[in-house]
Amino acid sequence: MVVRVVSASILAVSFALAPMQCASRRSYELRREETPAEALWILAERFDAQRNAEARDETLRFLLQHAPGSRFAARARVALETHQMPPHDPTQDDAGAL
Repeated sequence: MVVRVVSASILAVSFALAPMQCASRRSYELRREETPAEALWILAERFDAQRNAEARDETLRFLLQHAPGSRFAARARVALETHQMPPHDPTQDDAGAL
């Protein structure tokens, strides 16, 4: 009986602490994959390099529609307003990386 209570208590504490353990940020170089918003941004950059403004703008609008809170949304708005892609510096993306 005591073993069950202790085991249940340890399990409850581990679940309570799990969100704090997972809240760390990883640098850009340590991330294993891009976020969907970052993948859309990279695709828009590729369309821009190919001088395909229509595909670039459609991709940026899609990014804004589906990831309005991402760190790439502000860049997408600027790109759509100015018709120029702001530079993407991955080393500056650390603030939004999980």
